[in-house]
Amino acid sequence: MGALLSLGYAAWAFTARRGIFRDFADGTLVTADDAKSSDTLDTAFLLVAGIVAGIALLLLTKELLSRAVGKWGPKLAGLTVGVLGLVAVVMGLSLADSLSDSGSQAEGGDKGVTATVIVGGGFVLVAVGLLVGSLGIRSKDT
Repeated sequence: MGALLSLGYAAWAFTARRGIFRDFADGTLVTADDAKSSDTLDTAFLLVAGIVAGIALLLLTKELLSRAVGKWGPKLAGLTVGVLGLVAVVMGLSLADSLSDSGSQAEGGDKGVTATVIVGGGFVLVAVGLLVGSLGIRSKDT
């Protein structure tokens, strides 16, 4: 579930969310309702995907540390990639938090596009990490 929600958020970030910021950067009219709707949906999607993915990574960590069932290599690799993805998400969110400090509309829009792509890419890494980790759980120990 964490991998699916992470991929879903990444798809949203790479398409509609990035598009709002791209329009903003290009000077295209973005209505206040469109911006608010995008912000609301983004916040809800980000919270749900982030919480579920975080719980999934914690469960993968627990599985890696407490059980000898399965292969530990894929579990460790998956956890490492997932944590790197979370780091990218936090970096992207930190960049997005500084959007109000941007000088011009175009600069703010460009910074928003960059932040959105970093967050989306981070969620792709989280999804890949969770999928790789699940292979270690499902495989037989050899």
